[in-house]
Amino acid sequence: MKREDFEKLHEDPIHFCIIGHTNHGKTTTIRTLASDESIGVVADKANVTPGVEPYRISKNGKTQYWVYDTAGFSAFGRRLLQCEKDLGHRPNIQEFVDFLDRVTDKQAAAMAGSLRKVIDCHLAIVVVDTRESCSKADYLEEIDFLRTCGTPLVVSLNFLHSKKSQPDQWRSQLKKLGVMNIVEFDAHVRTRKDEKNLFRSLEALSQSQLHKDFVEYWIDSRDRAAGEKDLRAIASIKKGILALSALSVQKTKLNRGNAKIAQKQAVEEFQDVLADCLWGSIVNVLACYEVQEKHIALKSEGKRQSTIERSRHPWRPNWFKAGTTGGATATVAAIEVATGGLTLGIPTAITALLTYGGTQLAEVKMNPDGTAFTVTISDDQLIQLAGCMMEQAQRARVLGRGAFPSEKDPDQTVPFQVHPKSEVFAKAEIRKGVLAFARTRPKRSESFDDELMGILTCC
Repeated sequence: MKREDFEKLHEDPIHFCIIGHTNHGKTTTIRTLASDESIGVVADKANVTPGVEPYRISKNGKTQYWVYDTAGFSAFGRRLLQCEKDLGHRPNIQEFVDFLDRVTDKQAAAMAGSLRKVIDCHLAIVVVDTRESCSKADYLEEIDFLRTCGTPLVVSLNFLHSKKSQPDQWRSQLKKLGVMNIVEFDAHVRTRKDEKNLFRSLEALSQSQLHKDFVEYWIDSRDRAAGEKDLRAIASIKKGILALSALSVQKTKLNRGNAKIAQKQAVEEFQDVLADCLWGSIVNVLACYEVQEKHIALKSEGKRQSTIERSRHPWRPNWFKAGTTGGATATVAAIEVATGGLTLGIPTAITALLTYGGTQLAEVKMNPDGTAFTVTISDDQLIQLAGCMMEQAQRARVLGRGAFPSEKDPDQTVPFQVHPKSEVFAKAEIRKGVLAFARTRPKRSESFDDELMGILTCC
């Protein structure tokens, strides 16, 4: 769009109205349209949004569009039947609004205000909870009646992540009413694909070419913003790979008396620095997709870390700690090395430091004289943990900053869950690329960046 187009849009912005029952996801849908998590209040109490709440979205002081959050409908069918009895015929929408104005209660006044806003807006989105049966309450009757208001409608099917969801039943019944503008958009698990489908539906229904052009611009802008997030994520993954590959723990002045103690200390220190580094890297990667650290939960072999564990160590996981669930099993083998013709019995290797799948955790380099050693991350472990960062980026890229469905209770959501087991970088060529990048630490790495972007965007 050109600058003059935005001037015209400021004078004639798009007006969207969000309609639906209380707690069906209206406010969360508005947050997507406005890209603002601070909007509204989400709660399980009825009528959190009183009347009609307007939200003006602008850029550089110029209005682009308005979004209106309406009050949840209450006893719609009963009130419509009362109006029909009073009039002696089925009312049109204006007659029904006039009837509601004569009813002296707050719910009727809120419904009247919502319906007026539907009439005034360019487009309306009806949000439905697919966990509910479409034959329940007054859902279909409401949608059928709203079609008479003259405002183009899109029906958004919400809560699709739930096992109770019945999207096919909803689609079938809506099509029987003649409603064809139906989109699947889970406002709680918001995928980029579904978000774009919602915007495309709004574009198709826009009656003004200016408004169509803006929605197209809107889609392109969000795509560009998403691409920038991907680039930041790739840079963050590379930074994490370099940080992990640079980790080391060194022990010096070894002799027969302190060798075993040095072994144990090296194991514990390396586990700690590795866990801290990985956790910080994952937090940085997820931040590229607006997933905050406080919303991340840890998993070990499919089991979430307990609340007590998180409260004790909220800043890092304990995946590599010996004796913890899913953690490392540390066994140190002493290998005798002949130095100067004498057998000193000094351990020269730390072996079988195991994580998930039996991957070697660390490698040890011993000084020629046997008096010092350095512990660094193994190649296999570096590749697996780099894959872990990529896997979390893939999930965050698809799900964005939305909540995530609970496996035990599909009607509840849980924090973003991460664990260090990953097969993302299983192919030989990408394994070589990760190791080559970690070893050479090049200032420019376009080919490696392209490989990472291909993996990130394949999901």
